[in-house]
Formats: sequence, structure tokens, C-alpha cells
Amino acid sequence: MKKRFFFLVASSSTLTFCSAFASHHKEVIVVPAQPVVVAQPVVVAQPVMIAQPAVIEPVLITNEPPAEVAEAVPPAPGPNYCWIKGCWKWDNRWVWSSGYWAPRPAISSEWVPGYWVKYHHKHGWYWVDGHWR
Repeated sequence: MKKRFFFLVASSSTLTFCSAFASHHKEVIVVPAQPVVVAQPVVVAQPVMIAQPAVIEPVLITNEPPAEVAEAVPPAPGPNYCWIKGCWKWDNRWVWSSGYWAPRPAISSEWVPGYWVKYHHKHGWYWVDGHWR
């Protein structure tokens, strides 16, 4: 007696519907069908491979960042907004990125601003991103 199994094989943007036949001897024959494009995400109970988050090395800038620019802070657009102050960014040269009002993710959230850190061992500077806490 042969049992028939159906399963999906995932690739980057398609799923392939396959059928397999197994006898009592546990032999399995896989017959791939045409790829099927799915419009909704598919939940996989036991993924075959889990992507690891990319490790981003800090970009080391050899030029010291300029002094902060004094900015006039405009009125808040609402009661639950926090001012994110401007900062210098590196884009093959120093560029000032103006401050802006951002909605708080929660009423009690506080913004911890980003900053430049001097890296003495490699004689340069790297940026530490700001974040909510």
C-alpha cells in the first residue's frame, strides 16, 4: 500500500507544490510540480535555515566632527512629541542633519541622542545611533 504526501518547497519568491509517494518500505519519490506564486506570507513551523542579523562595523572617520550647530527649536506639533536634535553625519564630507520633532513610541519614552566617539586605537571617530528608552 502506497501513501501519498503533499508538501511545499520554498524558494526566494515562489513555492513549489510537490507530491511524494511512500510505500511501507519508506521509499519516497518526489515529483515537483509547477511553481506557485503566493500573495500572502507562508508560516513555516520548522524553518530549514534562519537568517542571522548582519553585523555592521562602525565606519571610522579620520576627521574630527565639527562643533554642533545651534538650532532654533520650533513649537512641537503635539503633546506627545520629542525634539531630536540635529547632528553631523558623514557623507564623504561633514553634512549637518537638522533636528526634527518625532512622535514618542510611548508617553514615557525618552530619546537618548546619538553621538560621535573618538576611537583612540585606530585614530578616528565613529557614530553611535540614538534610541528610545
